Amino acid sequence: MKSLVRKTVVVSVLAASAAQAQTVIAGQVVNRGTRVALPRVLVELLNPADSVLTANTSAADGTFALEAPAAGTYRVRLTAPESDSYVSDTLTVALGDYVAREFAISPAPKAFFEFQVDRPVLPAKGSRFPRYPDELRRSGITGCTLVQFVVDENGRADSTTFRALRFSHIEFVQAVRAALPGMRFVPAELGGRKVRQLVQQPFDFSITGVERRVELGTGMAPVRAGTLPPPGTPMPSVMPPPPPPPKPAMCR
Repeated sequence: MKSLVRKTVVVSVLAASAAQAQTVIAGQVVNRGTRVALPRVLVELLNPADSVLTANTSAADGTFALEAPAAGTYRVRLTAPESDSYVSDTLTVALGDYVAREFAISPAPKAFFEFQVDRPVLPAKGSRFPRYPDELRRSGITGCTLVQFVVDENGRADSTTFRALRFSHIEFVQAVRAALPGMRFVPAELGGRKVRQLVQQPFDFSITGVERRVELGTGMAPVRAGTLPPPGTPMPSVMPPPPPPPKPAMCR
């Protein structure tokens, strides 16, 4: 009987320890240029689908801590007051890990919406195009994704502002995210100067026979993979994010 009681106590202690184990992602937010700590930055923990799991605000010294729900791969989105958001690279943590690192960002003024500029963002010739995910192509799976990102004054997509608003399969989101650094645009203009603009773009992934095709959605003519829509076709911008991911037919 004594032996049985002792084993029961040990098992109970182990179970309690596992229940108390916390997986934490922490860090300090600093200005990339000045190295000064940034307070009052909204810090959000994102899962692979870019859904917000938990959020916090950086303290006076720029520090923060977020408790992850479980082991896994996450990203951190940081939004300084009156600035565009910055999204970190991926962080993989095990159960019970306490991961701490520095998050250096360059707070930039909020980008304009299309209706606020004189000339909206346009696609540029020779821009990179998303690759159809091999596994989905082999399986004959079609779908779509609606993404949002900022195009800067130099006509480059700011990868740190990328956000998937709607999608049918996460692989399509990953394909667009991977292609984003190679995409080129004609930047928006306001009052004769180039400015940052927030744009929203649907991508339709479809298969016709043995041919694979990726099409740009609303506001642009359908195009085949590796090509661009006609010059001068405007890219639509977006107001606050829409509802959670809907059915594939609604990626517009």
